[in-house]
Amino acid sequence: MLAFGAFLRVQYGAAYMESARFWAPQNDPQAYLAQARQLCTGSNPAAAAPYFKAPFYPYWLAALSVIGLNPLVWARWLQWGLGLLSALLGGAITRELGGQRSTALVAIALLGWTGSFIYFEGEVLFTAWIVCFDLAAMLVLLRGQRLNSGWRYALSGLLWGLSAITRPTVLPFLALAVLLILWGETSRRGFRTGVVRTSLFVLALALPILPVTVRNYYVGHDLVLISSQGGIAFYTGNNPDSDGAFGSPAGFKIIGGNWEYYDCVRMAEQARGRTLRPSEVSRFFVEKGLHYWQEQPLAALRLWGRKALLFMGRPRIANNQDLDVVITENVAGHWWAGLFSPGWDALLWSLGLGGGLLLQRDRRWPLLFIVIYSLTVVSYFVATRYRMPVLACAIPLAPLFLVDPGPRNGFVRAAHSPQLGRLPALGVSLAILLLTWNDWFGLDVHAPTQAEFARAVSLLELQRDAQAKAALQKVLAEDPSYPRAWLNLGVIARRAGQADEAEAAFRKELSLHPDDPLAANNLGALFLEAERPKEALPWFQRAQKLQPNYVRAIRNEALAYAKLGATGPALEALDRALAICEVAVEYQPDLVGVLTDRGAVLAQQGRLQAAAQEYRRALAINPERREARLGLGSVLGRAGELQAAGRELAAVLDADPGCFEALVDLGNVRAAQGHTMEARHCYEKALLLSPQRPEPLFGLAALALREGDDHLAREQLEACLRLRNDFQPARQALAALESHQSTPSKAVDSSSDGPE
Repeated sequence: MLAFGAFLRVQYGAAYMESARFWAPQNDPQAYLAQARQLCTGSNPAAAAPYFKAPFYPYWLAALSVIGLNPLVWARWLQWGLGLLSALLGGAITRELGGQRSTALVAIALLGWTGSFIYFEGEVLFTAWIVCFDLAAMLVLLRGQRLNSGWRYALSGLLWGLSAITRPTVLPFLALAVLLILWGETSRRGFRTGVVRTSLFVLALALPILPVTVRNYYVGHDLVLISSQGGIAFYTGNNPDSDGAFGSPAGFKIIGGNWEYYDCVRMAEQARGRTLRPSEVSRFFVEKGLHYWQEQPLAALRLWGRKALLFMGRPRIANNQDLDVVITENVAGHWWAGLFSPGWDALLWSLGLGGGLLLQRDRRWPLLFIVIYSLTVVSYFVATRYRMPVLACAIPLAPLFLVDPGPRNGFVRAAHSPQLGRLPALGVSLAILLLTWNDWFGLDVHAPTQAEFARAVSLLELQRDAQAKAALQKVLAEDPSYPRAWLNLGVIARRAGQADEAEAAFRKELSLHPDDPLAANNLGALFLEAERPKEALPWFQRAQKLQPNYVRAIRNEALAYAKLGATGPALEALDRALAICEVAVEYQPDLVGVLTDRGAVLAQQGRLQAAAQEYRRALAINPERREARLGLGSVLGRAGELQAAGRELAAVLDADPGCFEALVDLGNVRAAQGHTMEARHCYEKALLLSPQRPEPLFGLAALALREGDDHLAREQLEACLRLRNDFQPARQALAALESHQSTPSKAVDSSSDGPE
């Protein structure tokens, strides 16, 4: 059973690794990977705030990175291993509930071979972990109850606690479980034993949760049990605009799926008129969701019923990508592809519920988990991945209903005939299957265009621009106005240096979707790169009107002001960006980039020590940020701290020997130190890298002047002006030379961060 399960995972995984989606995942997997990288580099955006999402999974990904394993690969393959372990746990649960050995083998096969589990195990998501934790906790709880074992109650509590810090949805079930353990153990074994067993369960349950709560309070001075996401998630599934499945809070104009946590913070704080802690933001959205129930109870009830059908139904609900399209890509043509069918899930779900009804009352923990966990998820918003823990607990019950030859320890005995006990359960099972099999909401109509666009975005992230362009053209052939298809074609053209084509694509995107902030920002960035900051500014401002907390657009606005010499407005813009970063939690924009930009503007003002401080702040968060180290080396050189400047610039060149700005600045430092040969080597190497840039020629001209070779210096200064007529250092030096004045060498500022 396990060998075939392993075979399926290897076959699926090998096919998936050939896809761009595997190497450049989108949405939640992308966010988890980014958070894991931030944890590894010390730039964790949640370091000064309570967790927004449960912390277990990003720390798991970070742990893989720390030991040198690529999370994109190893997280998936280890999760496929967890899937096989979960299959064994499911078989053990079947056995624990009274099933025979052959029945347990069927449960192992059902869990190990069901394609939905294999798909989610292969995504950079926590699904495989909570399935494994929940099944292990359920097995230990059932065994502890049967064997009268206190330490098993404790182990079960510990496993449930790990599940809770992976996804807190299990908490309502655990609250009820505590009461039922106390009542059941007290009834069977007395009050003292009941209190002891319950206490062991609760204390072990608290072991993983309490450190998270303490950490949240310590760093954020806010009482958040595990994460502060709950209120926003509740309102997402309980508002007039909700369809029960799409994960976007109401009140935000969504173009291509864009919204951020700090948008939610802004909405809540504007409504309350004051700064809010994360728990208060969450409470605000809970209240908004409850107001919806109070003001529109019938609409809310209909929405709740829709979510219930979506949660249990045969059609699968995508959350990060169209999973049916991805599954088809990886299993098409194989004889075992039917195991990945959504109908297989619906059948097992209904049979599992039927099997749960046959359990003795005190052994119905799996059935109770199925009911309470389902109600909890449906109270928020639903997606197929959220029902996988429920399906995992239902599957061990299905073979009890299907193939077990008769009632054993775990079954209801009914008038000496097992068939009488099975008839009501069979009726319930068939009714559920009929109710959930129908595609009530037209979800079986898949969106190949959407899937192709997602593939194009992955290709774009992998720098496979030709393939991405072909995929986007295919998307536009199907839907000429598909959101952000033209935008990404513009990005490809911009990368290729085709400015006119990029501008046309961005303008086309804006003509089709005038409310898209990314298109406005990209058009502005194109003008900024072309040294047209006056034309760029209105586009950055338009992007911010469309998305007020768009940090990249704010940074680009600051860069445009800086190019115009308006350093005051540039710093004001960056201060706004910094304020957004402070409330962004996991969905933090580029804080290091904001600090680096501040350093560049302060350096432009001549405030060299303040600039150095900003660069050091950036490097303290992310020591690998090249622009920050480069800027620090530049300002230290200008401040006369030549030895320190040389160390920083040499470190940049160790990581990137072809960094033009570092070569020029290091040449300036070495020239100031009197190391003429080293300075000349740096300038000449920079000139080879970028023969159209005047800075290396200016450095060489300065060296020629020092050596008394006025003729060579004049030629090099004139060459600088041929490259760039407005290059003032060369113009001033040439004027001084013509009036027989010497010009001392000075450091040349280098751009610290270009627009995106």
